[in-house]
Amino acid sequence: MIVRFRHPIPDVGTGWKWIPPAFEIGTSAAAARACSGAQKRGGGADAAAQRLDGAAGAADEDQWSASRIRVPRRCGPGDGVLDRELGPAVGVRSSRVDRAQVANRTSGPGCATGGSASPLDFAAMPTFRAPRGTRDLLPAERAAFRRLETIATDLTERYGYREIETPLFEQTAVFERGVGAVTDVVEKELFLLAPRTEESESWALRPEPTAGIARAYIQHGMQTLPQPVKLTMTGPMFRYDRPQAGRYRQFWQFDAEAIGDPGPAIDAEIIELALRFYRDAGLDRIEVHLNSIGDAACRPAYIEELTTYFRGHVDELPQLERDRLERNVLRLLDSKDPAMAAVNATAPRITDRLCGPCAEHFASVKAHLDALGIGHVEDAGLVRGLDYYTRTTFEFYAPGREGQQQALGGGGRYDGLIELLGGRPTPGIGFGVGLDRVVLALAAKDVATPPEARPLAVVVGADPAATADRLRIATDLRAAGLPVRAELTARKLGKQLESAARDHAHFAVILGDELTGGQVQLRDLEAGSQQLVPLNDLARKLAAAAKSHRHGVGEG
Repeated sequence: MIVRFRHPIPDVGTGWKWIPPAFEIGTSAAAARACSGAQKRGGGADAAAQRLDGAAGAADEDQWSASRIRVPRRCGPGDGVLDRELGPAVGVRSSRVDRAQVANRTSGPGCATGGSASPLDFAAMPTFRAPRGTRDLLPAERAAFRRLETIATDLTERYGYREIETPLFEQTAVFERGVGAVTDVVEKELFLLAPRTEESESWALRPEPTAGIARAYIQHGMQTLPQPVKLTMTGPMFRYDRPQAGRYRQFWQFDAEAIGDPGPAIDAEIIELALRFYRDAGLDRIEVHLNSIGDAACRPAYIEELTTYFRGHVDELPQLERDRLERNVLRLLDSKDPAMAAVNATAPRITDRLCGPCAEHFASVKAHLDALGIGHVEDAGLVRGLDYYTRTTFEFYAPGREGQQQALGGGGRYDGLIELLGGRPTPGIGFGVGLDRVVLALAAKDVATPPEARPLAVVVGADPAATADRLRIATDLRAAGLPVRAELTARKLGKQLESAARDHAHFAVILGDELTGGQVQLRDLEAGSQQLVPLNDLARKLAAAAKSHRHGVGEG
């Protein structure tokens, strides 16, 4: 595997320097073969670098620490490449490079400078890229996310939910107390922020929205508002998770919370809201997995029984689950380790050990779902990954894609969370929908993504230099509420019209000699027709044509 290496390497006495693009990383002799072959054909180091680029494959950052740097030298045929081990964590915490040793190993017969080595150029800048586990949402993909956000906004408004925004980071204790200290989220996935000053507070990027919304509910005295308080939010969350399909370290989530209603009717309503979101998005066959995990009255006895069961199978437990056994045994049911599947299959079921009120609540939730015609699968192993859940828990799956890594979303009741964070005992329920996974599921079904927005018109001109006129008229049309682009590059009219066609604009507003008389040419690029239009009537003509979706402008 060969990858382009553009990370900083410390150099003795000169601070951080950037390795130039000719440097490569390789784990095999491919780099040497590529470089040597290019040099023998007379291409020198530049051709060698191109050969290396052609052989390069995608490399995981975590694999780079074991790589070796191979430096194509600007030398003649047969000189090969410099091969130097830089030690662990190359370019981040690597051992210092001895400039004298580098110079010695790049000298040799046949060099381009007449026998002496060419100096290494440390001035080239690196190629930056998105951090591992994240990605850029380019315009076409962002349009798919925006469509989902629009659906979410429309639905939550109809269901009486109001938008809220909380900070991207909170005090770490908000998540430790709310989410639970003995969870994957807090133990392994929390992004902690290092303060730049001597501030005593510890902060973390939000891994999920509910704890922050609960904190805001308490802080701003929402207990005094009419209950339940229905809140919704859509935005990025952060977890230091192993990147894989549908799992990113920065991901987008649509969230809805109803705080102050003990249910069970609200439980069914919020499940139906999530299902309607999936249907409106284009996923009409979503399965609901449902469970109840009891409350403080019945769960302690179940936890004791479950602990006894797992102690009897301790030899079958992975080390991480053994560590959790005595701290939070419910997490074992939520384990992502495949080795736990067989043990969990015969574990005691909490639904068989619910107290009277919890059993009645669960039965009523199912009855309300039946009344709405919503089928569900009872899943005794569904405890969710966060400690704040009580009673109702649920997850959503596309058929045939069941499993923790494939859930499109989920949620549940958290009747103890507000009290955990310092408020009065207040029931609540909510869900989170992973928009990244929904986009992937829609793509797997070949659901058409929304087209990118296109301008209604592009203002072009016969005089390439008359950019001020084009900008002025486009600005006036935008002020009238029309999506219009101006051609602001000084190029010939034909090139301007080609650009308008590439943008799939409906019209081109052509500025020519007629402009001195207060008129412009309006060309319908789709119909091929063209007419002279008074400038003071241009906005009305374009608005009428856009509304009627006609190919000709007409005379009206």
